[in-house]
Amino acid sequence: MKKPVIFIDFGGVYFTSAMPLVKIYAKKFGVTEKRLHDALIGENWNAHATGKIKEKTYWRNVQTAAGITKEQTEAYRMTWYYYSKPNPGMKTLIRKLKKNYKVAALSSAIIGWVEVLEKKYKISKHFHEHHYTYDHGIDKPSARFFLSAAKNMGAKPEDCIVVDDMKAFLDEVKKTGARTILFKDAKHLETKLKKMGIEI
Repeated sequence: MKKPVIFIDFGGVYFTSAMPLVKIYAKKFGVTEKRLHDALIGENWNAHATGKIKEKTYWRNVQTAAGITKEQTEAYRMTWYYYSKPNPGMKTLIRKLKKNYKVAALSSAIIGWVEVLEKKYKISKHFHEHHYTYDHGIDKPSARFFLSAAKNMGAKPEDCIVVDDMKAFLDEVKKTGARTILFKDAKHLETKLKKMGIEI
């Protein structure tokens, strides 16, 4: 068996999730959490995350759907882009894994956020490769996103391990023959990887 390629999600796995901001800003803006959440996620997110619409269009759609002002939208955008930071222990774990395995980012992401992460954390240096939904034109939870990334790396699904916090995505990925780990924290991930025979 080949050494597996290890795919790591960004939001909620390598980086902390920015979803807590929805509750905070919904209260600030005087809208429901559901309305703000639905404006940020759903079809609008999918269209931007797969490269079908530009960033300005995405945020204009957020503004309209959430019923907030342009200034409020910009305040949320900037806070969100700079909110995430590496989850405790993840930077060290990835550095150790990279010594013996190919480690790639596999993330449903939008360009503006990724640019900020690069500026703040130099993420291009932390992973061997980066696979974002907008590069492949496919969003989670479709396993086709993973299959496209694996193909680009010359890896068969059965020679891959996918780490994510989205169970629906992992359920689909598992059907391809890849091994999966539902992320909880870095310590739990390390334990799971070791059980799979990964040397750390």
